[in-house]
Amino acid sequence: MEQQLFKVSIPEGEKLYGPQLRQLVGEAHKGVLDPEIFNKDENNRPLNKKPSNRFYTTRNEAVFISEGENAVKNVQSVMGFMLLALKDKFPEHNITFSTVSTNKSASVSAKPIIYSFHNIVKKRRNDIAKELSNEQTVKNLIIRELESAYRNGLIDDLPPTESLLITFTEVNEKGVKVTDAGGEYASMFSGKVVMNIDLKGSWQIGSLTAKGYGRFYKEFVRGGDNEQ
Repeated sequence: MEQQLFKVSIPEGEKLYGPQLRQLVGEAHKGVLDPEIFNKDENNRPLNKKPSNRFYTTRNEAVFISEGENAVKNVQSVMGFMLLALKDKFPEHNITFSTVSTNKSASVSAKPIIYSFHNIVKKRRNDIAKELSNEQTVKNLIIRELESAYRNGLIDDLPPTESLLITFTEVNEKGVKVTDAGGEYASMFSGKVVMNIDLKGSWQIGSLTAKGYGRFYKEFVRGGDNEQ
């Protein structure tokens, strides 16, 4: 699957989070952009589907990513408003930007690969979900994402789960408020996992990915690829 990314530098010493970035761009465009850019319908209600357009941040970059046949068009429509929003946010700093084209894919790896995951969100509303360990909860989300990738042709073959050798070296949990009405909270997980799948491109797992949650990326390997 084609992915187009628009990246803008975050000045050293400054912090910006995915939901903030999305809100800043939302305020800057003043109704010009297609609401689907923000995973919403024409009545400003969230779309009930996995978002193909997402905002997220890393330690030093603000990123808008779009997937699929309209990816280039979507990035072009967002670029100006995102630059305007970040120049207003950091008026005393020079910021740089770039566009990157990638292909999202997955393949079975002969060797285990270490991944980090950051703020994977999962609502655990029923007793069965609440009784699962943190590791099993995240593992289920990873498997679900890989199964979706297989159905969508991003991976040619998906071997049995046990052959993926999914092993967690670190899982941390905290709560995140996911709805204003009633103040519903969900679990949010960060950590590291080792598995025999090689992921290319930009991946996010779990809920609230349109707001930048759930980044899942390969750890830096000296002399190898480190696509994020």
